[in-house]
Amino acid sequence: MPAKRRNAKRRLDPVSECEAWAMTFKSGYDFLRALDIFDIHTDEDARAAAPAAWARLAHIYFDKFHEPDSEPWALTEFGMP
Repeated sequence: MPAKRRNAKRRLDPVSECEAWAMTFKSGYDFLRALDIFDIHTDEDARAAAPAAWARLAHIYFDKFHEPDSEPWALTEFGMP
């Protein structure tokens, strides 16, 4: 019997993952629905998953996506990781 074929799990590099989270980190909402690739379809689900994502990705967010004239929602909610 042939081996069962497995679909590869979708993996993103951390910068791409942070890019998807950037709007949510900035505003608390996923206006562009960028988190759909992670099976996160509502803002409530995004806000529930945000603390873990912020802890993993905050340093990348500040290096690549942060606008210096504003304080991101995630920083206000969760502080510096």
